[in-house]
Amino acid sequence: MDQIASILTSYFFILILLFATCNFIGSILLKLIKSNNSYSNFYLTIFRNTLLGSITLIVIISLIYTGGKTISLAIILISVFIFLEDKLFHQKEIIQSTNLQKPEFNLKIIGSSMLLMLIVFLIQAYIVFDFKSQSINPFPKDSIYYAELSKCLIHSGQENTFAMSNFINNKYHFPTPYHYFDLWFNGFIANLFNLNYSLCLYLITYCFFTGIFLFGLMGCFENLGLMKWKYKITAFLLLFIGGLNISENQFHMYSYCSQMEGLLERYGNKLNIVYGITLFTIISFALHKNKRNSLIILLIIPIVSISLAPAIYLGTALYSFYYVIANNDRKFHVRLNIYILSLLVFIGLFYYLNKLNDFNYRLDKNIFSYTDLTEFTWHRIKFYIVELLLKSYIIPFLFLTNYFPLILIIIWLFLKKQIQPPYKSILFLFTIILSVGILFRSSLYLMDDAYQLYTNTLSLWHVLFAFSFILLLSYLNNTNANYTLFGVVIITLSLIFNCYSSLTSYKKEDKNDIKFSIKYISEINNECDKLKENIKGVTFFDSTFFNNTAIQYPYEYYCMPPVISSKLYVPYNLTSKNRVPILNNYQLEKTVKRSPYNQYLSEKTNGKSFKDSLSNQIDFIKENGIKYLICPKSLDVNFKKYFNIKIEIRDSLSGQRFLILN
Repeated sequence: MDQIASILTSYFFILILLFATCNFIGSILLKLIKSNNSYSNFYLTIFRNTLLGSITLIVIISLIYTGGKTISLAIILISVFIFLEDKLFHQKEIIQSTNLQKPEFNLKIIGSSMLLMLIVFLIQAYIVFDFKSQSINPFPKDSIYYAELSKCLIHSGQENTFAMSNFINNKYHFPTPYHYFDLWFNGFIANLFNLNYSLCLYLITYCFFTGIFLFGLMGCFENLGLMKWKYKITAFLLLFIGGLNISENQFHMYSYCSQMEGLLERYGNKLNIVYGITLFTIISFALHKNKRNSLIILLIIPIVSISLAPAIYLGTALYSFYYVIANNDRKFHVRLNIYILSLLVFIGLFYYLNKLNDFNYRLDKNIFSYTDLTEFTWHRIKFYIVELLLKSYIIPFLFLTNYFPLILIIIWLFLKKQIQPPYKSILFLFTIILSVGILFRSSLYLMDDAYQLYTNTLSLWHVLFAFSFILLLSYLNNTNANYTLFGVVIITLSLIFNCYSSLTSYKKEDKNDIKFSIKYISEINNECDKLKENIKGVTFFDSTFFNNTAIQYPYEYYCMPPVISSKLYVPYNLTSKNRVPILNNYQLEKTVKRSPYNQYLSEKTNGKSFKDSLSNQIDFIKENGIKYLICPKSLDVNFKKYFNIKIEIRDSLSGQRFLILN
């Protein structure tokens, strides 16, 4: 328990230090650009400064480590758009608060803020640690990958998804579309403070961006005159908003959309930076009547997570086109469409000019090859339209069903005439974005993770629902409308249920049959702590291929807690020339084309120097400076015959061996 307490204390201290640092960076930046943007309360001020400071820090980090080859350059372009609106068209942001006052910075407010941050931190600690057995819970496989990717980003300087491949061959040195923003932050912080990248991801990075969102919610409450503790607690509960409970598989065998990415859902933490930017957009749009900058700031979100690019860019363009047709602030909306087009051209050219090749498994084919519209004939167009309807018809029903209590809030606000024009406008915008997300998700269904083209757009609605809940409570507080208390109780209970579901979801996912003893992991940790530099490794298989989801790491490694060491890179899965036929064509193609080991085998085969499976794996290990091996129980190979083994650790539970080579 003392060891866990020591970890929590040091990580929480670093978290608070980062908050203070990013807040300072944001405040200094606003002074340098001579912004007249001033918020009315402590929470909104901290929210704005810290969000701006963190974005600035991440852009600088990515520019330095990649030598300028980063998609974060698009954020600089967006900053230019905001500058043009401010300077050329005299649209300085002026806050029009309903409760103007100077922000209060006193010990009571700071103390309550620290307490709520501590609660957010302890929730993540509950996810990470098993306090009963004094061990670490197995992380979801995607989280292992995110942590590993953040490590490879900061050490290789290559903004791509090839992870350790960057250290094997420079043919992998080119950028690929993904969500890197919080991973740059995580990699930099873990490397700076010598932390474990997986623990840093959960205890610092996710807590940091969740905390920013929490401060924004509390700022909204205070801005609307709700400053009691019960509203601070409600703001905390709003962190858990969202979460689908009905699987689409029950309705349609061709569709799959049940993977809800809520803020604290299974992998939803990767979207919590989206929550902060979205809330900033809504605050500026709905509370402070600054539509222009709000819409431009919204364009940052696809840079943070590329899966949102189709829905947000096309959705915002359609929204602006509507106002152009309606002749409502036409000049600005024409410029906004020009900004969006410029961003799309920039992103396309960025990935095209930076050595886009067939290793990029998402962009190495024609975009229509991921759809049913493979040719423009009348028959194929009809087929595409029918299939699009079949894949999409159930999604609006699921949306209404799962968010029904929260949709009732918006209906209630409409009935009570509490929906102001800016709020109506952003509701209209988010509806268009959601619809476009459904269109792309159902059209590009053959693309890897295509469901995220829709599900990730729900992150915007989570924030909108949270904001709507705040407006409802403000209305009830101002009117003393006790007759609606029952409805508020029902909605609150629904919110608490989602909170419980989010927390327990971590304990139910990624179950597997492979178990590792705590002693085994502890011994590996102790040995790896003695290492002076990062080392790379492989998982040694003789004839079978177990990895069915990614090219860098095997299934066995998914099951092992990713706290083995921040010194280790996730290992390759070495396979023989004969591959398991049960794999689908997509996974087989992705692995055959892109795995460094398979590239190595192809070169050997073409050069007529192909040996047997074991010999080729050993040659690959020696030629690429592999320093550790993970060997399954089923593999009966005398490694002492081939390698100078420094440390051998065997697990009594799984039979797995961990070998560190000289």
